[in-house]
Amino acid sequence: MFKNYIKISFRNLWKHKSHVFINLMGLGVGIGMCLLAYLTWKFDYDFDRFHKEADRIYKVVTTKESNHQEYAVSPMPLASVSKEIVGVEESIIVDGSGVLVTDGEESYLENIVFTENNFFKWFNFPLVAGDNNLTEPNSLLITERIAKKYFGQSNPIGQTLTFYPETSYQRKLTVTGVLQNSPLNSSLRLNFVTNINNQSYSSGEKINLQDWSNFTDATFLVLEQSADPNAVNEQLQSYLAVQNQANTDWKAERFSLLSLDTMASYANELRWNMMYPDLNDAMIWGTVFMVIMLLLTACFNFTSMMISLAGKRLKEIGVRKVMGSSRSQLIFQLLVEGVIMSMASIAVGVLLLKIILPYYNQMWRE
Repeated sequence: MFKNYIKISFRNLWKHKSHVFINLMGLGVGIGMCLLAYLTWKFDYDFDRFHKEADRIYKVVTTKESNHQEYAVSPMPLASVSKEIVGVEESIIVDGSGVLVTDGEESYLENIVFTENNFFKWFNFPLVAGDNNLTEPNSLLITERIAKKYFGQSNPIGQTLTFYPETSYQRKLTVTGVLQNSPLNSSLRLNFVTNINNQSYSSGEKINLQDWSNFTDATFLVLEQSADPNAVNEQLQSYLAVQNQANTDWKAERFSLLSLDTMASYANELRWNMMYPDLNDAMIWGTVFMVIMLLLTACFNFTSMMISLAGKRLKEIGVRKVMGSSRSQLIFQLLVEGVIMSMASIAVGVLLLKIILPYYNQMWRE
């Protein structure tokens, strides 16, 4: 019985090919754009959430006393002393810096991330080759993009790159691991990663991790499972005095905690921020509103055209009623045709999305 409904539906749809084409394209475009808007929203929602313990990782934000503005930086020693705070499991320093790097032939100014050995314990950036152990002082991790840039198709593991070339404090670092390219919905975009002890001032002097007048781009605190972020935050205030005593020209008013899974939403509100922001709310919800209106227009068009087609089938309906068809059977026949058209429109929308998506992705910055 159901087979007959399907057969008659395809016969009627084939009979009105122009109407079917308009419906398929109109509803298909609406569905395809809705899927595209959903992927954009999902991209933004997943910012930094791919880290398994993102809900436990917090960034320390510093409020400056003179202007009451929030800064993304924090005193360098705060990471080590914060381990004494009740509720803090571990701390991680992340400091970015522009450094001249050479492979012996070409030199480039690169953004280097200097961090600690436990960075990859909490931040999930997948490894492609080698290992991500930063305990060796001369170890260096690079991404696939950087590996191709410097070493082409050859194996980068064991190769050497020179940081701060042609200076008395230059450092030769050995590539020990290759990471996947950082996802675009990550606040941290890695190119080079090495131990914090490989960082130097412009004078060549080694970075002093215990100097309270020295700031780092980010101090991350990993809280214990049952820890109260507010309680940890209040304990951080006890270090304001030592910070302000060491840095009288840049006094801090307050330290605050910003969770990793919401950090990108506030990136544009923080000064001196090296992290990437998420998408603008207007970009997300403006797009969602427009595609919903587009889909509603396509649905209204679809409904009106299906009703107009049904009006042309009065003779068919009359004959089927004379032959014994019930009202429910006639309604079911029309519903089957509508479902077939809807399923075909979804297929068109998915196909359209597959065609558009590569070009759409090129719009996002690397």
